[in-house]
Amino acid sequence: MPGIGLEDIGRLLVKVGGALILILGALGALKHVAALLLLYFFKGLLLAFLGSLIPGLPRIIGVLASTGYAMLLAASVANIVVAYLGYRLIKDSDLTPMPAWVKTRWIVVLAALAVVSLLLGFTPIAITSAVPIAGLLMIPARK
Repeated sequence: MPGIGLEDIGRLLVKVGGALILILGALGALKHVAALLLLYFFKGLLLAFLGSLIPGLPRIIGVLASTGYAMLLAASVANIVVAYLGYRLIKDSDLTPMPAWVKTRWIVVLAALAVVSLLLGFTPIAITSAVPIAGLLMIPARK
């Protein structure tokens, strides 16, 4: 009866890490899309309320809201890219044996994702990207 080898554990870690990255990316994208919709639908109400309190404030808020649209849209696209990376990681973990260039590519991509996530303050994605890196290091690569 064969036992579970190091390669099997590595593949499991890669799949679990890819699934976690996919889930975090999708949830982040949904959160930013919801914020975009709220800003779009309630911007007029907010401007009317603040305009009644301070007359010059709606103009400033309007400029900030336009900047907020762009930032939320960029964050949504970034989270969709992260979710896609998680999906591709799950698909590429099924390659048997895994080519060395695929393994190296994923280690570099996940390390870059961790660094960028830490710089932008997305700590859960940065921590989660360590799981598939550990799994990739356990999988033997084909030359």
